[in-house]
Order: sequence, then C-alpha cells, then structure tokens
Amino acid sequence: MVGRWPRLTLLDLTMPGTGGVDLTQSILTGEDVLVILLSARGRADDMGPALELGAADYIVKPYSPAELAARIWAALRRRNTPDPLEPYVLGELTIDYAERRVTLAGEPVPLALMEYRLLAELSVHAESVLTCQHLLARVWRDKNKCDIRPVRSTMNKLRRRLAADADNLTYIFTEPRVGYRMAVGETAGGE
Repeated sequence: MVGRWPRLTLLDLTMPGTGGVDLTQSILTGEDVLVILLSARGRADDMGPALELGAADYIVKPYSPAELAARIWAALRRRNTPDPLEPYVLGELTIDYAERRVTLAGEPVPLALMEYRLLAELSVHAESVLTCQHLLARVWRDKNKCDIRPVRSTMNKLRRRLAADADNLTYIFTEPRVGYRMAVGETAGGE
C-alpha cells in the first residue's frame, strides 16, 4: 500500500451515495492508483468518461473470475517504468517525480492523474517529439487506441494549468501534424 491507497482499486460504476466515475476522479486526482471499473452498463457513453479520466480498465458484467484476474494482471503489467529520481526543472516549472508534485514559481500545480502522466512523459523525453500514438501507449497505456482526442483534451487542460495560451507556449510545444515536445530541463541534460 502506497500512502492511503492500494496500488489497484476495483470500483462498481453504480454505488450508493457516489458514482464510480466521481470516485475514480477523486482517487486519480491525488494518487497514482490503477482503477478498474466494473459495471452492468456496457455502452460507450458509460465507458468513455471513466477511461478518459484515467481508469485502467472497464469490465462489463457478467464476467468470469478468470477474466477479472487476467484484466487485473494486464493492468499491473502495463504500468510505466519508474520515473527518474531527480526532479525536472525548466524555468519556474519543477516536476518532482518522487513526490509526484508539480510546482510553478514555487506554487503547487494541482494536476489530475492523466495530466501528470502526460507532463511526466513529455519531460522524461525532453526535446524529443512524441507522437499522439506514443502518448496514448505510454500515458493512457493503450497501444491500440486510434482516437487522439484524449491527448488533445488533456493537453489543453495541462497547458491551462501551466498558465499557457496559444501565444505563450513556454513549456510544451506543438510540432504540427507530428506531436508534442518539451525543452530540455536540468535533469534532461542541461541547465
């Protein structure tokens, strides 16, 4: 158990008091926990919001114990490699991988899990242009996904949190029709 959350949480989409999507958002905003949602509802408009928030999987009932076990093991295997030990620093932006904390000019920047994963992936590969397919595979952990809207949506939210607009891109740059990149920070090879 890391902190107060386990490494993986199974949630039913429909629960008394709060919904599985709301609880998933609450968990993933502050913790790096795999969340697998279980539901009798198998429609895309039920699955989409949960998966876009960062749920590791969505399993439709009825399911067998063998399927559940296989999906849990698959989610655990897809976890990314460990983050670098040293923080990434670029101007006023600091990413402390060990603490999963981002600050801008010394002030904390609250990030949802997918926003943090996207920023961490870009910073670890600073100065490399990462395609949307690369980001889908590494951040969303889905190599077969073709829909790049989650990348664009999360990128827009992340840029707003970093106080950037289309005319003031300081940290994350768009390479048209290719992908995104970040400049080299202190831990990525320069000062």
